[in-house]
Amino acid sequence: MASPLRSWRYEHDLSRKDLSLVTGLSEYYISQIEAGKDGIPHELQSYLTRQPDVNASEMVVRQLVFIVARNDRKSA
Repeated sequence: MASPLRSWRYEHDLSRKDLSLVTGLSEYYISQIEAGKDGIPHELQSYLTRQPDVNASEMVVRQLVFIVARNDRKSA
């Protein structure tokens, strides 16, 4: 199961560095989000809401589901 953010980034041919430059978040932090170790912060939500093909609320929910599923797999 891939991170919703990572899937979106790949679909739009964006590197972590590209996303880092437009959001002000570090590449490391973006990798932590994509790994399911953190939710989507406000800066990234703000960027996503300005994208015409993104429902930012849905992306946040999908990321939270991803985190929960990841944690369930780790504890099983």
